[in-house]
Amino acid sequence: MTTASPETLSAREIFSLKGHTALITGASSGLGLTFAQVLHEAGARVILAARREDRLTAEAARLGEAALAVRLDVADAASIHACFAELAARGVVADIVVNNAGI
Repeated sequence: MTTASPETLSAREIFSLKGHTALITGASSGLGLTFAQVLHEAGARVILAARREDRLTAEAARLGEAALAVRLDVADAASIHACFAELAARGVVADIVVNNAGI
């Protein structure tokens, strides 16, 4: 059996998130947007969630097929329910969550 030495593995291979889906709250700017971009670069499908739909939509379009924009106001219970109802209707399940909104 052969094993790869650390010198032969790239950071992308070691930290690959391919096959994972990440929900990032507060993803329209700042740290939330940066988290979304980094997770996307690592191979994750990203769900960009925040109040500013215009920014979310623009960033999701820039990232491509592996990105989805959903409106979410974490201070509003109805918005939270609507967000998760939309994700469920699309068959999207997040296995990574970055709770960044309001930070």
